[in-house]
Amino acid sequence: MSRTLIGFAGCFVLAVLNAPALAQETVDNPQYQEWAKWKEGAFVTIKSESSVDGKVQVVTTQTQTLKKLTAEKAVVEITGVTEAAGQTIKAPPVTFDFVAKLPKVKVDPKGIPEPDPKAVPKFKETKGREALTINGKKVECEWIQIEFDGFSSKTWMSNQIPGRMVKSETKTKESVTTMQLTDWKAEKK
Repeated sequence: MSRTLIGFAGCFVLAVLNAPALAQETVDNPQYQEWAKWKEGAFVTIKSESSVDGKVQVVTTQTQTLKKLTAEKAVVEITGVTEAAGQTIKAPPVTFDFVAKLPKVKVDPKGIPEPDPKAVPKFKETKGREALTINGKKVECEWIQIEFDGFSSKTWMSNQIPGRMVKSETKTKESVTTMQLTDWKAEKK
């Protein structure tokens, strides 16, 4: 009996002495931080259309809803409907827990190889501000556009919207994908 008690005491002392070494440095999780600005029940609905050679191939409507918010995590439920090839597929709800803190990853810069300058595509980046009207409501946005080698992408973002995404247009030589905010409820805390 006394050997067991001594063993437990030894483990306790080791745990207390090593606690600082076991504590891991953390950083804020941007996904949690974004949802933490809003009251429970906040949601966004985004419609996405993908076209090839001018013909719509896939239409997806997705809703993200903040179900629960604590100091430790944001619980977000995602529901969606996809229409493709004449069929409608309703996905069951999926719940994500976005924890408030993530372990800090330390990267040794010496372990990252320098990219080959010839392999990195040259791109043009443009930024601006624009107000978009969504369902009769004016949404102030910042946008960024990137273009290179037959590819372009322009994304409008707003701090007025949970998740910030208001609109996105991505174009290649063969296809176009557009994502657009269609509805939202966003009451700040």
